[in-house]
Amino acid sequence: MKITTLLTRCTLLIFLFSCKEESEEQETVTLHRRLISCTISQALTEEEFMKITPEAYDKMYSPAFNPKTDTIRYSNDTIYISYLSITNGCANNVGDINIGDDSIIYLRLINLNDYVCTEIGCDRIQFKIKNPKKKKYKIMKA
Repeated sequence: MKITTLLTRCTLLIFLFSCKEESEEQETVTLHRRLISCTISQALTEEEFMKITPEAYDKMYSPAFNPKTDTIRYSNDTIYISYLSITNGCANNVGDINIGDDSIIYLRLINLNDYVCTEIGCDRIQFKIKNPKKKKYKIMKA
């Protein structure tokens, strides 16, 4: 019983220290005050991704929005944006926005750990942005 308790405590300590070490390596980012949320989720499995056409790949990689797969919707005082994007499979991304010239919203992904690799994937990026003035913006993927 004492050995089990000791092993459990040691495992917990190792886990806590390893988590702390990882979080210290990550960049601290201050997100735009009007960003409500940004979610990033896998859109295509590796198998599905390998089957897409070069044209579909170009559309996902493009800074332009694709009306067949992407959405920009204004609702009350909120802007909802959802799009497919080619992402680095090893990155730990968080979404953020910049508002330039008070008429353009730039969407961007920030890699928190600056770690990149050759693995790529297709993710669905969803932004929710406060729009208290109910203004129509030109939205750009950065």
